[in-house]
Amino acid sequence: MAKLDARVQGNARVSYKNKNSSVSIVGTEPAAFPESSAAIIAQGRKLGSGDVSSAVIGSLVATDTFNDSMMNKQIKINGVPFRVVGILNQSGASFAGPDRTIFISQRAAKSLFNQTQRVSSIVVVASGNPDTVAEALAARLRQLHRVTVANQDFQVVTATTIQSTISSVTGTLGLFLGGIASITLIVGGIGVANAMFTSVLEQTRYIGLLKSLGARNGTVLKLFLYEACMVGMVGGVLGIALSFIASAALGSFGLPCAITPDLILLGMGFSVIVGAVSGVVPARNAASVTPVEALRYE
Repeated sequence: MAKLDARVQGNARVSYKNKNSSVSIVGTEPAAFPESSAAIIAQGRKLGSGDVSSAVIGSLVATDTFNDSMMNKQIKINGVPFRVVGILNQSGASFAGPDRTIFISQRAAKSLFNQTQRVSSIVVVASGNPDTVAEALAARLRQLHRVTVANQDFQVVTATTIQSTISSVTGTLGLFLGGIASITLIVGGIGVANAMFTSVLEQTRYIGLLKSLGARNGTVLKLFLYEACMVGMVGGVLGIALSFIASAALGSFGLPCAITPDLILLGMGFSVIVGAVSGVVPARNAASVTPVEALRYE
């Protein structure tokens, strides 16, 4: 092991000027920070061993939460004053990442949260293979806690286990979204087909007029297929517009989503194909109408 960071953490009410917000607070060992958070100091300095009223803040705490340059400014955490001595470089991590966190010394956090005997978590910065270190730590902790693998009362988490969990959640979410997409596709196809059937009925006399002027069945078929494709294209444009809105909303929660030109073309192409397939039967019905029947239609 290279460094050990026993942490005390929780949420607290942070006040700055006339603004108040609930922010994640992490009490960290100054000797291990910021390496224990995989972060880099962008401005100022890191926490010192004697700092009990200093804080290092994540970049988004300054830019998003309080919308100000907070370097060397005073903040209050649950009414206790702290001075911002450093600001972290933006890491891009979502939710519980350092970007939206305020770091203070472990001693200050214990006093702030009234936790003198317990820590929330222990972060180990491994100098060797992280998985090997994790196995050794787990074995030692089982000895100290006098438990077995089956009933251990702690959890050792590494980058590998986090990646495995993320992959599992992503896979499940992918299946869920795939199911929703399939249902949406079926409903959308039925909607396009119904719209085209209605269009054929409304334009029956127009179909009869075209055929009486010499239009062939293939010509009528193509006209209504083109109309179905246009309906699908309009749906695709609306879907892409909603995708940009959803992407912006997710980005505000720290989940950036990139909508590339390839995805836009794929979405538009798929929408046109759905429209064309859904419009085949109505278009064939339109093409099969005889001029006499069509002109007599009221």
